[in-house]
Amino acid sequence: MEYANTSWTKDSEVKRPTYAQAGIPEYWIVNLKRRDVTVLWQPEQGEYQQSLTLADGIVNPQAFPDLAIAVRRLIEG
Repeated sequence: MEYANTSWTKDSEVKRPTYAQAGIPEYWIVNLKRRDVTVLWQPEQGEYQQSLTLADGIVNPQAFPDLAIAVRRLIEG
């Protein structure tokens, strides 16, 4: 998980393909400027095949599917 305030470009354009190439199964970027969370998963050939951006609601990490995390809590702390 990355928290991006001024680093959105680096997190989404540099780190994203690096993590996908390394086979990191899930990558979250909390965008503090837009106040949303982008969840990426299913890495293949250096890119995540699936993504979802949420400004509200609940997300469940793949590694801990029984854990429910409020998007607002990630954004607001």
